[in-house]
Amino acid sequence: MTAFTIPKGWFLVATGFVLLLASQTAFSDTIEVRFYGFRSSEGFIAFNVFEAEKSDSFPDKSTEAVKSYYLPLDGKTEIVQTIEIASGDYAISAMHDEDGDRKFRTGLFGIPREGYGFSKDAKVYFGPPSFDRAKFNTQGISKIDIKIRYF
Repeated sequence: MTAFTIPKGWFLVATGFVLLLASQTAFSDTIEVRFYGFRSSEGFIAFNVFEAEKSDSFPDKSTEAVKSYYLPLDGKTEIVQTIEIASGDYAISAMHDEDGDRKFRTGLFGIPREGYGFSKDAKVYFGPPSFDRAKFNTQGISKIDIKIRYF
């Protein structure tokens, strides 16, 4: 009885195919995020994407974000950024860094002096919204709009 053997070349092709499929599922969702409502077209939009596993870091611990961006407005009043992330629950926090100092400036009693925004248009009452109020699931979503607000 003769044993069945697979040619070496086919093993490499099959391994490559499996690795290709694995890389496709690691970042399986592409989402277009649009920021609008800027009071000026100067400065930068800084935003962070937080995953559910790090929900306690939302909205301001950017080192814990799964993705972080700092994009120049360059005279625009609307910015669109495409992001690729694995399927799951996420929340986005954003700020309009008008002076480019990479800090979120606040005034008396912590009232923001620069623009801010959150996914699902989560409202600010006596502090930033919780992760759950800004949370969205990537399944079936291709676009998210985030309005930048000011006090």
